[in-house]
Amino acid sequence: MTIEAVIFDLFGTVMHISKEMKPYTHLFAEGGFANPEQVRAARRICLTEYLPTLSTVAQRLWPDKSIDTACYEEEVHQEIESCVLYPETVDVFEQLRQRKIKIGLISNLATPYKEPFFRLGLSAFIPHPVFSCDEGTLKPEKRIYAICLNQIGVSPGNAIMIGDKVSNDVEGPSSVGLKGILLDRTCSSAYPMKMSTLRDVFAYVE
Repeated sequence: MTIEAVIFDLFGTVMHISKEMKPYTHLFAEGGFANPEQVRAARRICLTEYLPTLSTVAQRLWPDKSIDTACYEEEVHQEIESCVLYPETVDVFEQLRQRKIKIGLISNLATPYKEPFFRLGLSAFIPHPVFSCDEGTLKPEKRIYAICLNQIGVSPGNAIMIGDKVSNDVEGPSSVGLKGILLDRTCSSAYPMKMSTLRDVFAYVE
């Protein structure tokens, strides 16, 4: 079938955090979340609700505790400021646009991390990004892929998805009939359906 749209993941795919600080992990530890189940539940809340600051996160997760989040807010700021696009991102997006290929985006992210998407100019190519914190659902749940497909106006069979995680960007999309391709920049994965750079997308849309 003809490919009419390419849907991308955001972090680790079209941009990356060059100075990782892990502020949410640090906050969860200070709040006393020691076991993986607690951390998973807290992470889901942060990724699927509007929580614009670490202070609002602390109030949501520990309403009866007083936690000073100033240092974690600074870590978030440093991470956001360190976000950069991968070298080929803009050129690939430009070429897709020239070929009349629609571009979509699905990202699992906490509210503050939406900022670099807009600051780095990606909204010029992707007017309707799908962010988990806005939609109340996240990859690899089926609903988030359906939301994106509906927004860009294509059927699953006429689109592909590219991202750096097998569960979220390959297996999740396949659950709704959307073909996913792993982006493996380090060529370290044994997964067969993969590419090492975004430029490889043109093998699928030509």
